Amino acid sequence: MVKQCLAQVMVWLFVLVLFTIGGNVSIVLGSKWRLHYYAHMLSFSTTTKRLLAKGEVVGAVGNNGNAQGKAPHLHYSIVTLIPYPWRWIV
Repeated sequence: MVKQCLAQVMVWLFVLVLFTIGGNVSIVLGSKWRLHYYAHMLSFSTTTKRLLAKGEVVGAVGNNGNAQGKAPHLHYSIVTLIPYPWRWIV
């Protein structure tokens, strides 16, 4: 059974790309200018430059890139494009 990667919020699919380290990577632009990063994907279930609904399938979990030979898994992270300078103050 192939596990699916789901969109976490209503987002714009920004880019589908193949990186040497992360394998098949999807970068999705979400609300509040946040980038949702999915790496080591087996396949993509959608195309670029389209609106995804919350819960829509982005792709399938895989083990490509530098994860070859390991159990299928997904690296998911959220990064903001807007700086928050007050967070840098100690």
